[in-house]
Amino acid sequence: MKNNRKILLRVIAIYDNDGKTRDRYTVFFNWVEMVRRGNKFHSCMSMDATPFKSRDINMRYYGKLGRHNGKHIEQKNLPLDCQKAVTDALISWNVERFWDIDTIKEALCR
Repeated sequence: MKNNRKILLRVIAIYDNDGKTRDRYTVFFNWVEMVRRGNKFHSCMSMDATPFKSRDINMRYYGKLGRHNGKHIEQKNLPLDCQKAVTDALISWNVERFWDIDTIKEALCR
Protein backbone atom coordinates (compact mmCIF):
# COMPACT_ATOMS: atom_id res chain seq x y z
CA MET A 1 0.00 0.00 0.00
CA LYS A 2 1.58 3.26 -1.12
CA ASN A 3 0.97 6.02 1.37
CA ASN A 4 2.71 9.38 1.57
CA ARG A 5 1.33 10.40 4.96
CA LYS A 6 3.95 11.29 7.53
CA ILE A 7 3.58 8.53 10.10
CA LEU A 8 6.31 7.97 12.66
CA LEU A 9 6.70 4.21 12.87
CA ARG A 10 6.37 2.79 16.39
CA VAL A 11 6.16 -0.64 17.98
CA ILE A 12 2.57 -1.54 18.92
CA ALA A 13 2.94 -5.19 19.98
CA ILE A 14 5.61 -7.85 20.54
CA TYR A 15 4.94 -11.57 20.72
CA ASP A 16 7.04 -14.57 21.81
CA ASN A 17 5.93 -18.02 20.65
CA ASP A 18 8.31 -19.77 23.13
CA GLY A 19 10.41 -21.23 20.32
CA LYS A 20 7.63 -23.11 18.53
CA THR A 21 9.12 -21.81 15.26
CA ARG A 22 12.58 -20.50 14.36
CA ASP A 23 11.18 -16.98 14.06
CA ARG A 24 10.32 -16.92 17.76
CA TYR A 25 9.75 -13.18 18.21
CA THR A 26 7.31 -11.07 16.15
CA VAL A 27 7.28 -7.28 16.43
CA PHE A 28 4.33 -5.33 15.00
CA PHE A 29 4.44 -1.68 13.98
CA ASN A 30 1.69 0.93 13.67
CA TRP A 31 1.88 0.99 9.85
CA VAL A 32 -1.11 -0.78 8.27
CA GLU A 33 -0.04 -2.48 5.02
CA MET A 34 -3.51 -3.53 3.94
CA VAL A 35 -7.05 -4.19 5.07
CA ARG A 36 -8.74 -7.34 3.83
CA ARG A 37 -12.29 -8.29 4.83
CA GLY A 38 -12.14 -5.86 7.72
CA ASN A 39 -8.85 -7.28 9.06
CA LYS A 40 -5.83 -4.97 9.43
CA PHE A 41 -2.44 -6.35 8.44
CA HIS A 42 0.41 -4.40 10.06
CA SER A 43 4.04 -4.16 9.08
CA CYS A 44 6.02 -6.50 11.27
CA MET A 45 9.31 -8.29 11.63
CA SER A 46 10.05 -11.68 13.05
CA MET A 47 13.35 -13.05 14.26
CA ASP A 48 15.06 -15.57 16.43
CA ALA A 49 17.24 -14.62 19.41
CA THR A 50 20.29 -13.84 17.24
CA PRO A 51 19.00 -11.90 14.22
CA PHE A 52 22.42 -10.69 13.03
CA LYS A 53 24.08 -14.08 12.59
CA SER A 54 24.27 -15.26 8.99
CA ARG A 55 22.17 -18.42 9.36
CA ASP A 56 19.54 -17.00 11.68
CA ILE A 57 16.18 -15.38 11.11
CA ASN A 58 15.34 -11.68 10.68
CA MET A 59 12.44 -11.09 8.27
CA ARG A 60 10.11 -8.19 7.50
CA TYR A 61 6.61 -8.72 6.20
CA TYR A 62 3.04 -7.95 7.28
CA GLY A 63 0.70 -9.86 9.55
CA LYS A 64 -2.29 -9.78 11.82
CA LEU A 65 -2.14 -9.04 15.53
CA GLY A 66 -3.36 -11.74 17.88
CA ARG A 67 -2.65 -14.62 20.24
CA HIS A 68 -1.81 -16.91 17.33
CA ASN A 69 1.59 -15.12 17.35
CA GLY A 70 2.37 -16.25 20.92
CA LYS A 71 2.29 -14.47 24.25
CA HIS A 72 2.48 -10.68 24.42
CA ILE A 73 5.79 -9.42 25.88
CA GLU A 74 7.46 -6.08 26.61
CA GLN A 75 10.29 -4.80 24.42
CA LYS A 76 12.67 -4.95 27.40
CA ASN A 77 12.11 -8.74 27.47
CA LEU A 78 13.48 -9.22 23.96
CA PRO A 79 17.09 -10.42 23.70
CA LEU A 80 19.49 -7.47 23.27
CA ASP A 81 20.24 -8.34 19.63
CA CYS A 82 16.50 -8.33 18.91
CA GLN A 83 16.11 -4.95 20.60
CA LYS A 84 18.89 -3.61 18.38
CA ALA A 85 17.26 -5.07 15.24
CA VAL A 86 13.97 -3.37 16.14
CA THR A 87 15.70 -0.03 16.79
CA ASP A 88 17.60 -0.32 13.49
CA ALA A 89 14.36 -1.05 11.62
CA LEU A 90 12.58 1.91 13.22
CA ILE A 91 15.40 4.33 12.44
CA SER A 92 15.76 3.03 8.87
CA TRP A 93 12.02 3.29 8.20
CA ASN A 94 11.67 6.74 9.73
CA VAL A 95 14.79 8.23 8.12
CA GLU A 96 13.49 7.20 4.70
CA ARG A 97 10.37 9.26 5.35
CA PHE A 98 11.51 12.22 7.46
CA TRP A 99 15.29 12.73 6.98
CA ASP A 100 15.52 14.26 10.44
CA ILE A 101 17.36 11.83 12.71
CA ASP A 102 17.20 14.08 15.81
CA THR A 103 13.39 14.30 15.67
CA ILE A 104 13.18 10.54 15.17
CA LYS A 105 15.50 9.72 18.08
CA GLU A 106 13.61 12.11 20.35
CA ALA A 107 10.24 10.57 19.41
CA LEU A 108 11.48 7.00 19.81
CA CYS A 109 12.87 7.70 23.28
CA ARG A 110 9.54 8.94 24.68
